[in-house]
Amino acid sequence: MIAPRMLTPNIDGGSLRMYHLTAILKDLSYRVTFVPSFPNSWPPYTSRLQEDTEHLQKSGVEVPPTSTTNPVEDHLQRNGKRYAIVILGEEYVAAKHIASIRKYCPQAMIAFDTGDLHYLRHYREARVTGNVRALRRALQSKTRVLAVAREADCTFVVSPVDRAILEKDCPEVRTYVISSIHEVHGSAKPFADRQDMLFIGSFQHAPNLDAVNYLVDEIYPLIRKEIAGLRLCIIGGDPPVSIKSLSCSDIIVTGYVPDLAQYFDNCRVSVAPLRFGAGVKGKVLTSMSYGVPVVASSIAAEGMYLTDGKDVLVADNPIDFCDAVVSLCEDESLWNDLSRNGANVVSEHFSFRAVRAKLLEWLVSMEGGERP
Repeated sequence: MIAPRMLTPNIDGGSLRMYHLTAILKDLSYRVTFVPSFPNSWPPYTSRLQEDTEHLQKSGVEVPPTSTTNPVEDHLQRNGKRYAIVILGEEYVAAKHIASIRKYCPQAMIAFDTGDLHYLRHYREARVTGNVRALRRALQSKTRVLAVAREADCTFVVSPVDRAILEKDCPEVRTYVISSIHEVHGSAKPFADRQDMLFIGSFQHAPNLDAVNYLVDEIYPLIRKEIAGLRLCIIGGDPPVSIKSLSCSDIIVTGYVPDLAQYFDNCRVSVAPLRFGAGVKGKVLTSMSYGVPVVASSIAAEGMYLTDGKDVLVADNPIDFCDAVVSLCEDESLWNDLSRNGANVVSEHFSFRAVRAKLLEWLVSMEGGERP
């Protein structure tokens, strides 16, 4: 497995997904090696490199030394013939290394793991914000993604929505939906013992910055008028000064939180007013895994087998979003239904068991001599 940097599964959803994939592959009796392409180029996490490396090694994953300037190429030259499968994460990393993998691992099946379709996220950002740089990134990203997908033996996507878009843009590509994996914790406290609402997401991710500003500027003022004293907890690593400055008597900006259970066990509702993005949203799945009902935008809820009014409440403008939050805060029966149904969706589609079955299906087709 090759990705841009060392996995930080307790910080971001992309790392958590790949960490869980290593666990599934080990459970299926594969020996797994993980090599970061740029181990020292992610300033917020560079200080954690040794700790995160040791954490992955203790889980049973081999992590070769990353002190060289090109750890992936060096490892492939010496060990390429060992591998039956190479999983490439992130389009720019895949584009950088796929030719060398073909050279040094000619026997290996190459799976390009998109994580989410970055070009779709950038296109949506450009449409919402008018940001010309986002449009430029979208065009560059799409070119890379389609080129790598054509070179790889198969491409992993995280949702049926991403799959449909990629297959439309590149019909010859073979795709598999291998989604995020979440443990189902369930609700630790009843409706009456909960209060407040939360937003969770890393602030290294542009959609989260935009969503929090939209939430605080346009949605939360409406909620304040309807429910006095309902606090908003904003949880996520690396908040910039603009987010930290939002702190006040009823807005709590926590920064990185190592143990999320204390918040999910005490909050009544989770909010995800994303205006752009792609793939499946870890903030939504994590909330539902703790039995916390979610009010989400259409973008935040897409691709996750969710039904509005049954598993989640979907709202795409400030008034509707406010009304949905108020409903969940005041209607115990609705809250209980969404708490139970949301956790059931996670169990059915995003549990270790569910994703293991999907990955095994792909592996069986591969080992049976068919291109998956």
